[in-house]
Amino acid sequence: MKKGVFILVIWIAFPLALHAGKADTQKAMQLFREHHYHDAALLMHAQLAASAPAEAYALQRNFGLACLANARFYDRLYQTANPLQIDYLKRLIQADDRRGAATSRLAKLYLGKALLVDGQPTPAIAALTGFLEIPGIGQPDRYEARIALGAAYHAAGQRKRAEKIWSQLPENEPHAAALLAAAYLQSGVHSKKIMPLTEKAAAALLTAKKPIPVQCASALLDIYSRRNMIQQGFKVLARTQLETFAREEVIDDYKVLRFYDAGLLHHLSIFYNQAAIEAFDGARKSSDPRISLTAAFLAAEAYALSRRMDDAARTMGEVLAASPPTAISRRARLRQLAYDQTARSLEAPLKGLGGFIPDDSTVTQVSDIVLLCAQLGVDCPEALKRATTLWQKAQGRPPADLGMALGRYYRARQDPNRTLQYLEAARDKSRKNRIEANPPVLLADLAWAYYKNRQFSEALEIYFTMSKQFPAVRQIQVALQGIYSMEQQSAGDAKIF
Repeated sequence: MKKGVFILVIWIAFPLALHAGKADTQKAMQLFREHHYHDAALLMHAQLAASAPAEAYALQRNFGLACLANARFYDRLYQTANPLQIDYLKRLIQADDRRGAATSRLAKLYLGKALLVDGQPTPAIAALTGFLEIPGIGQPDRYEARIALGAAYHAAGQRKRAEKIWSQLPENEPHAAALLAAAYLQSGVHSKKIMPLTEKAAAALLTAKKPIPVQCASALLDIYSRRNMIQQGFKVLARTQLETFAREEVIDDYKVLRFYDAGLLHHLSIFYNQAAIEAFDGARKSSDPRISLTAAFLAAEAYALSRRMDDAARTMGEVLAASPPTAISRRARLRQLAYDQTARSLEAPLKGLGGFIPDDSTVTQVSDIVLLCAQLGVDCPEALKRATTLWQKAQGRPPADLGMALGRYYRARQDPNRTLQYLEAARDKSRKNRIEANPPVLLADLAWAYYKNRQFSEALEIYFTMSKQFPAVRQIQVALQGIYSMEQQSAGDAKIF
C-alpha cells in the first residue's frame, strides 16, 4: 500500500500484532498488502466463522477493508467496461451492416443489455427488439432478451407493456427466474415474488454440479446486495467462475465471439461494498477504540462509495464525537464537510476545503484532499491549485501519492491526457503492471487513459496482467481486443487465451 493512502494503517496494524501468530491471519493481510483483494476477502470470510470472540472485531474490520478495496476496484472497472462494451458491440453490428449480412446473432442482445445497464432504455428497446426478430433464436436467449426488454420498457415509462412481456415468461426455469427476480427488484415491482423466485433459482443453481452461469450469478449478487444477504452472496461467488463469458458464438473456423454480462462488475462492486458496511458495523461494537473508530471511519467511506452521502456524513460525525487522535480527526472533519456538501449538491464544487490546506501542509495531506475529490467526482479548485504547485516544485521527482491523486482526479474529469501524465509518473517503473507494486485502481485508470488515447496495446497489456488476479477483467480485455482487431482491419480471432 502506498504511503498516504491510509493514515489509519497504524491503528489497523497494532491490533493485528495481538494475533500475528496465526498463519491464516498473516497470509490474509499479506494478500491485502499485495493488492490481492479478492483472495484476501475470501480468506478472511472463511476465517470469520471460526474466529474466537477476542479476535472477531479486528477480523471483521480487516475483512471490511478488503471488501471495500474490492468494491472500489470493481467500481472503477465498471466505469470503463460498459462504455467500452457498447463501443465494441456497435462496431460489431456496423461491420455486419457494411457487409450486408449479419454474422453475429447475439450482438444485438448484448448491446441491448449493455445500453439498459447504461441507463439508455430507448436504444436498448431498439436493439432487443431487433434481436428478437432474428429467426431461429434459442429459447434461453429469447427469455433473456424478453426479460431485459421488459426492464427497458419499464425504465422508459411503459409499465403496462413491461408487465405484459414479463407475464409471459416461465418462473420455474432457474436461469429465467434469477434474471426475472433481479428485473423485478430493479424496477420496484412484484416485491412479494422476488425472494421466492430468487430462492428457487439459487437452490437449483447451487445444487447443480456445474458452475453458476455468470449472468445468473450477476443477478443473484445484485439481489443479495440490495437485501443485505451477504452470506448467500458469498456462496454464489464460491460457485462462479468470474472470467466466464455469458455466451460464445462461433462465426466460422477462424472467428469466435464471446459475450459478457454487462452488469457483473457493477454488481460485484455493490455486493462487496455492502459486505464492507456489514463488516464495519460489526467491528464498531468493539470496546477497543483502535478498532471501533477505524471501522466507523471506513464505514463512512463505504457509504460514500454507494452515494449514501447522508449516512456517510452522519457516520463521520460519530467518529468526530468520539474525540479521535489528531490525524484521524482532521481527515474525518474534511470528509464530513465533503459528504455533507455532496449530499446537498452532486454537481457544485466543494467549498471550504481551504482551511484544510495550510501553507505548511504536507504532500500527503494535499494528496488526501485531491483523492477525496476524485472519489466523489467533484471539483476542488483550491486543493487542485495547491497540488499542482507542489507537483511543479518537485522538479521531475514528484511523489507517487501526489501523482496518483492528480491522475485519479483527472480520470474523474474524463481527461485521458492528464490522467496519463500523472499516473505514468506515479506507477512503479520497474514493475509497471504488477499489482503487487501498483494499486489496482491506478492501473485500471491508466488502462482507461491508454484506451481513450487509442494506445490499445498498452491498455491490453495492463488488462492481461490484472486478469490473472481479477478474472472478471477478462470482459474488458476481450472487448478491447475486438476493437483493436477492427481498428487494424484484422480478421483475427476475438478470443484471448
